[in-house]
Amino acid sequence: MLTLVEKILFGIVVVISLTFTWMGVRRITKIISRGQGVPDWSLARKRLWEVALKVGTFRPLFSFRLGPTLLHGLIGWGFLYFLLVNLAELLQGYIPNYRFLQGTGALGDIYRLLADIFSLAVLVGILGMIIRRFILRPTTLSTRESTLLDPRARRGIKRDSAIVAGFVIAHILGRLLSESVFLAGHGPDAWQPFATTVAGLWSGMNEGTLTLLEHIGFWFSLGS
Repeated sequence: MLTLVEKILFGIVVVISLTFTWMGVRRITKIISRGQGVPDWSLARKRLWEVALKVGTFRPLFSFRLGPTLLHGLIGWGFLYFLLVNLAELLQGYIPNYRFLQGTGALGDIYRLLADIFSLAVLVGILGMIIRRFILRPTTLSTRESTLLDPRARRGIKRDSAIVAGFVIAHILGRLLSESVFLAGHGPDAWQPFATTVAGLWSGMNEGTLTLLEHIGFWFSLGS
């Protein structure tokens, strides 16, 4: 799907992103290494399954805040599945005329259905969290004025929350745009009811416009 120029540009962006990520990891590692003692990495291996289970089920949080945890779960579970979806989108972007799991029957159908469901789930979850943090603003999401906290930190917490929310929306809507535009040009897909519904917005557009929107969707999704 991507042009040669886009493929090169995307590759450069990935290298830059990974470089900044590695710099961040090194900074955190240096901070931790200032402490005393030597980490016992055998404990990490022993607790791997336990941690994975807690992360995958949000088990510790459901016991005392059901609503917010459910919203977090919709986002978290969606992003775990989107590890596969992102790989599929990357392959489709770089390999001409390729569609992930195309022609695999039920396996491909289930993949597309789950991608569609989790797209909607993440959007519902993040919109709920945005309303909670920026409109309802419960006291549990803020620190007391009597707490000794740098004013820049108070502003930074809200700023970072807005950045994260913006990224989540851009990522999911970008993928939804790309997929719905594809369906608008190639016909509806019963296994993607949400994307097929959105595809109706692009009906009647010419092929050139659909192609442009599909590329924009890719960059909003994986580019972000």
